[in-house]
Amino acid sequence: MKKLNTIMAAVALALPIAVTPLAPTTALVASAATTKPAKATTYTLCKTAKVNKVAYRAKTDTTLAKVSLEKSKAKVTPTKRKLATDKTYRAVKAITITTGKKGAKKIQCLELKNQKGTTVGWVTASALTKGAYQKCTLTVTRKTKAVKQNYRAKAASATFSASFKKDGKVTLTSKPTNLTTKKCYAAKEAFYAKTSKKATAHEYVYLKGQGWIATTQLKAVK
Repeated sequence: MKKLNTIMAAVALALPIAVTPLAPTTALVASAATTKPAKATTYTLCKTAKVNKVAYRAKTDTTLAKVSLEKSKAKVTPTKRKLATDKTYRAVKAITITTGKKGAKKIQCLELKNQKGTTVGWVTASALTKGAYQKCTLTVTRKTKAVKQNYRAKAASATFSASFKKDGKVTLTSKPTNLTTKKCYAAKEAFYAKTSKKATAHEYVYLKGQGWIATTQLKAVK
């Protein structure tokens, strides 16, 4: 009998064990229920044009879109990709679209490529600022001082944020918007800096509410 019990126990161990499948968690169920494919919106296509690889930088991390053109229609589908605010993009194609409703404004969209030449997607022109993203480190030759001078921009130019270092260096990073030639800006501070030992030092001024910029890009006004 003892031997029989031992054999039965061995057989029981050899039998497959029934496994009860785990029920999906509430979080997974909720995720599956709320995850939906991006919906495409169809617009009336007003105009298409090629762009001569104009450089742009993003104002914010705007969502990119995929655009499908069909005769007089443009189908716009949001993607999961976004623009980076610290990169330079090149516009290669432009379209003008509208909802088709009475009184609706026209929207210009640009197809962008990154610096490697890879197409990244479409975005509205209003989400971009013309001009490349810039970041450079200069050597300060004269420290900041208070100034009172008004300026106008000679052209639509970028202003910069400035990070001053203890070693006498300053790092300038372009801001997401440009100055306009139609406004007058008040300078509050100034410093002189150069790109290398042999380079000529230039004056940089801080324009109230805007940022730092070289005075070579400005015209002094009374």
